[in-house]
Amino acid sequence: MNTSETQKRTIPVPLANGETLRIRPIAASDGDLIAQAFAEMSEQSRYQRFLSPVDKLTSHDLKYLTEMDGSTRFAWGARLGSRSAGVARFVRFPDEPLTADVAVGIVDQFHHRGIGNALVRCLGPVAALVGIEEFSFDVLSSNEPMLALLRSLDVTIDHDGMIDRGRIRVEDLPPPPVDADRLVAMVHEVIGPIGRRIP
Repeated sequence: MNTSETQKRTIPVPLANGETLRIRPIAASDGDLIAQAFAEMSEQSRYQRFLSPVDKLTSHDLKYLTEMDGSTRFAWGARLGSRSAGVARFVRFPDEPLTADVAVGIVDQFHHRGIGNALVRCLGPVAALVGIEEFSFDVLSSNEPMLALLRSLDVTIDHDGMIDRGRIRVEDLPPPPVDADRLVAMVHEVIGPIGRRIP
């Protein structure tokens, strides 16, 4: 996808440092974006994102990371210029359908720019639309950047050995840095109509 086409199908998100992030819902055709972001993440960042060593993404992995229905699985992909900058996604717990697990992966060279904060806040309106009331985060206790992100969102963090768990009600998230209706409209455009659905 060339830069002009990407910009037509993305939403500009202002960052605190003056840069403009461009985001769009991840779809099945975005394997290249995911693969590029993964390739540019350090070994440590990959470990922190997947909570285990991951050297490469298989075709099954890429399918899992890009096939979204908007209700049980959803992700925002982000670019700065023509470069993949990161992804934030939620996956609804089958046995706890009002809660979703959230994961964030940011390419190393784009750390400390507020991208993760912005992406999680942009997940909020989509989650609220489909009936998700709470976000849960499993984070390695050594992953200080992610813990700092959770603190910036006022997420409650419980410490339990090597894994820290954060929880926050979706309604308590800070508002997204762009209009929520614009985010939802883009989701409808890329994924299709979604609404409140509790499995």
